[in-house]
Amino acid sequence: MRDLSEADDFVANKALPPQERPTKPMISVVAPVFREQESLREFLDRTTRSLEDVAPAVEHEIIVVNDGSDDLSGQLAREACAADERIKLIELSRNFGHQLAMTAGLDFARGDAVVTIDSDLQDPPEVIGKLVNEWRTGWDVVYARRIRRRSEPKLLRFFASSYYRLMRALVGSAVPVDVADFRLVDCRVLDELKELREEDRYLRGLVPWLGFRQRSIDYVRDPRFAGDSNYRFFRRIGLAVAGITSFSDRPLRIASVTGAIFTLIGLLLALYIIVAKLTGIGTSGQGYASLIVAVLFFGGVQLLALGLTGEYVARIFRESKERPLYVVYTTTNLAPREVESGR
Repeated sequence: MRDLSEADDFVANKALPPQERPTKPMISVVAPVFREQESLREFLDRTTRSLEDVAPAVEHEIIVVNDGSDDLSGQLAREACAADERIKLIELSRNFGHQLAMTAGLDFARGDAVVTIDSDLQDPPEVIGKLVNEWRTGWDVVYARRIRRRSEPKLLRFFASSYYRLMRALVGSAVPVDVADFRLVDCRVLDELKELREEDRYLRGLVPWLGFRQRSIDYVRDPRFAGDSNYRFFRRIGLAVAGITSFSDRPLRIASVTGAIFTLIGLLLALYIIVAKLTGIGTSGQGYASLIVAVLFFGGVQLLALGLTGEYVARIFRESKERPLYVVYTTTNLAPREVESGR
């Protein structure tokens, strides 16, 4: 196994000049929380220790975003805030989803660099120090790339790996493979990211799209500390579709090309049947079964293309309403903001 402290081969915009870093920077950690009452205390303890162990020393804040949890997550977070003012809490008015909850934390972060991480402890907080060290050498974005997923089913790992490679093929740009939402971004990158206010957010694509100096380090993803994942199968599918439709129109082009190819095949087949019927050469392909199969197949292709087009139209519809990305119910240990919504 490779040393987890070594950076992997994903490097983007290395030619840009590195930026100087503050001697004792402020590091913000943003962690969305949804029904994580069993792991939240352990997450905050481990994250706090890992930040205190970073050398040279850094200042830090941990921003917990309670994404409409209906368990004790909010209460536990408030207790942690009372015990340590470096822990901040944003409570949203309802469940807005993982990507928007993370966006809320990024909007409130005030660090020189910001780390985003899930609170289920599958992403080990101890890796944060490695991300900070790479940032200190001049990199603006440092990804944590999963080289192994402990205890996850093989089928899930296969689909996840296939999706990232499909995403890279469709988008046609430097999208890091096997990278989720565990990353560090410099405050300059964060300022640009805040300007992108699209509703169907896919941060795994938005950050690479911004450019800057980017690289990644390897780590092994741990099993969940407790409980079951709240990220169910259809939510994963929804995120995957959002990622593809947010950054590529190639699926529409593929549908158009496929339609043109099948139209050409249909015309050639019709011509062949006419010639075979008039000349008596060969067979005209008679048969009820083959006809039904052809109708069902081409009907399925048409419905698939129509549904794909509908996905893009739905995105336009949602974006045209210009609603705020999220609504803040209350905050703890955070300074008042002029606008407490995700506009």
